[in-house]
Order: sequence, then structure tokens, then C-alpha cells
Amino acid sequence: MKTKIEFHLAFLRGLIRSLLRMYHIIILIIFLSTNFTFSQEIEPFGLEGMNVNDINFFSGYLFAATDSGVYRRYIGDIDSAWTHIGLEDKKITAIYPHDVGTVSWTVTVGISPAFTPGDSALIYCLNIVNNSWVITDTGIDRNTINRINSIDGFPSPAICGETFAAGGNKLFRRGIDTWYENIFEIEGGVNVVKINLKDNDVWIGGDAGFIQQPFIAYSTNSGDDWTITGPNLFFENTCYDLEFVPSDTNIVYAALRGAVIKSTDGAVSWDSTGLINNSYIFYALAYQPFTNFLFAGGSTGNNEFVLFYSNDGGVNWNQSQSTAYKGISCMIVVPTPIPEIFDLYIGTAGDGVFFVQPLLPSVDDEKNLPKDFKLSQNYPNPFNPTTKIKYTIPSVGTRDRVSVQLIIYDVLGNEIATLVNEELPAGEYEVEFNGHSVEGRNLTSGIYFYQLKADSFIQTKKMVFIK
Repeated sequence: MKTKIEFHLAFLRGLIRSLLRMYHIIILIIFLSTNFTFSQEIEPFGLEGMNVNDINFFSGYLFAATDSGVYRRYIGDIDSAWTHIGLEDKKITAIYPHDVGTVSWTVTVGISPAFTPGDSALIYCLNIVNNSWVITDTGIDRNTINRINSIDGFPSPAICGETFAAGGNKLFRRGIDTWYENIFEIEGGVNVVKINLKDNDVWIGGDAGFIQQPFIAYSTNSGDDWTITGPNLFFENTCYDLEFVPSDTNIVYAALRGAVIKSTDGAVSWDSTGLINNSYIFYALAYQPFTNFLFAGGSTGNNEFVLFYSNDGGVNWNQSQSTAYKGISCMIVVPTPIPEIFDLYIGTAGDGVFFVQPLLPSVDDEKNLPKDFKLSQNYPNPFNPTTKIKYTIPSVGTRDRVSVQLIIYDVLGNEIATLVNEELPAGEYEVEFNGHSVEGRNLTSGIYFYQLKADSFIQTKKMVFIK
């Protein structure tokens, strides 16, 4: 473990480097641009009027940590609603649903206790056998830690797995039946712990306490040893969130007060992404790897909603539509079975949860596609009992027919029905879908996807079935 002197030396070196980089920061601000649009509406998704402190996704369900307990909602059914699953008298500050072994699951949550008599526990786990919440903070000193800020971990056969919890100025790691203190400690505070699932490294961020410079550290051996990296661009700041790029483990993004920064060399050095505004605090990051969409969310000093997005690695940013919603506290990108389509869920500090699905291009680069291939939006949509889908097939080279497939999928990627599977000549076509699976079963209300494959053309659209 690094000593405090080593921490201070690392940050002093960062301060010196920051003076040399200030010129580059100014240049990046000049190149901030708005060369793409965010065309979809920000839609309410329930828990109106509530503080949502953390949000997570597991096995088809969205889990929310609120000031009045734990909620979950199945996102594959448009008629679903949020269900309260316990701890209604607790302020939940962090939530981590996960597998337990190969056949079970649980939810680990962090608490900001009220510290009334009998109410000082910091961590609970859900026992799904009897639907009870079990206090699991053994080993954490409740006299020195008054809040758990973040939880993440590696699933394992243990009841709560190999889990990490950030609270106060420390990071804790759960063993078989206890939490071990001081696997990491710093003068300031640890705000976030996050696992990079690509290489299973453990990352943490916060402020160093020493002139309040942000710190970021990572461990390649589950917290036994740490590499400290001091972002060398911003004084008097703190790190609130971290995000990774699965295709390149050297790329890391960090959300700070007034900026989003980026490392391309595994956190050896950091640079501005071009998103710099001291009026905002960026509390949350979310990344969608297939489309390279990066989202940065937070709030103004008056707790007003702030959302920026980039699809070029943070070189250019654009701000979402202006809203009257409360500030963003957390975000998560939830993938769908179709890689180019994803959902962004946003938790706010007082207005519940919101949902966004960006309008994205088809799988292939549009400039390389035959211009007259076309898949239209189904009509009507939403539909019951039937809907029609139109598509256009062009002439391709010297061939008079093209192999065409039009397939319906559910939100889990299961094939529901094949509407077209044949070679077709060029022309305009229309097919009707009757809301039944290939086995003849009636569909349940919910979100479905239809995908057209024709030659090298692949395009997917979303539709909604309502009973």
C-alpha cells in the first residue's frame, strides 16, 4: 500500500505537469462543437418525485436505490411498474445486483444511516430464499464511516461475492464472512469503485484531500496492490465516476466537477476531452461500445438537469435538450439484443427515473450501403392485433434476386418469428405480422425488434405490442 508521502509526491508531480498542459486545454475548448444531434425525447420512467441515488441492471430488471428503499422494474414489458422490494425506511446510496454462484442471485446495497438507535448498519444483502434483508457490514467501523458511496464486485459462490465498497476515505473488500478495512485509504474521500470487466481490474476515484486534487487508482490483483494516478489537469476537484472502453483497456474516462477527462495510456496521463464547464458537476458517465456513444450527466449548482453526449471519443460534445428536471445522479446504458440499439436510463436527484433511446444508424456505415435498400417503421406502432412492415430491395449487381430475411426478436434476443426467408427480386414489399410467435403463441405486451437482412444490408427497428 502506498504511504501518504508517496501520494503527495505523485500529486505534486501532477501539478507540475498540469502547468505544461494548460495551453492544450484552451485549444480543446475552442474545438468544442455540435456536429451531431440527439433526436430522441427524454421520457419519464417512473418513481416520480423521488431521489434516485444509484441505478443498475441485472437479468432483465432495472434496480434503483432511493431515499426510501430499493425498487426494481422489468424493462421488457411496457406495462410493468416499479416494485418496492424492501428497506423502505433506509436511504439507499449504492446498489449492486449480481449472481451468486451459478443458480442464485442477490442484491447488495449501501446505506446512509439515520443513526437513530438500532439504525447504523451500512450494508445489506437480500436473501432471496425468504425475501429478507441481512446486515452484512461486519468489519466496518460504523463510528468512522457514516455512508457507503459506491459498491461493485466480482460474482462468486459466497452470499455477496467478492464485493468492494467505498465509504468515507476508505475502500473495503468483503471476504467470506467479514469486510476487511484499509485495503485502500486516503486523506480525502473515495467516491466510486468500479470493476473494469474487460480485464477485471478494480478502479476507484475521489479526492486526495491534499489541496483537494482528484485521485484515481487501480488494482490488478483485487485490491492487494494499487497504482496511483493523479489527474494532472484540475486543482481543487474530485472524481465522481469512471467509465471504460471494452475494446481498448487503455482508455478510461473520469467525471469531475466541471470537466470530463480521458486517459488513452492506461491512466499514466490524463487530458481534457473538451467538455469543460465549471458551472456543472458531472456525477455520472455511461458508454455504449457498439456506437461509441459516451454520455456525461450531472447538475448545475441549482440541481438542474445536465446531459452531454459524444460519439467520437469525447472530441466533440453536444448538450441534450433543455428540461426542467432535477439534476442527474446516476446513469446506465442497457444493451438490447441488437447491438446498434441501446437504452439509456437516468436517475435524478428528485424527479425519479428517465429513459432515452438515441436514434442510431444501421449496422453498416450508411455511405457504403446501396442507397435504395430501405426498412420502414412498422404501422401502426404500437399495434394490436396486427402491424405491417414495408421494405425495399434494389437490384444488386448482375443478380436478379437477393437473399432476404425479416425476423422478429424479443428484448432478450430470442427469435419470435421469421416473416421472410427467401430470395426476392428488386421491388417494394409489405408483410403483415399478427402478434404470434412461430409456435402460434400469443405475444405478451412489450418491446420487440424486427431486423431486415438483405445482401450486405442489415437494419433493425423497434416496435411495441399492446394487448
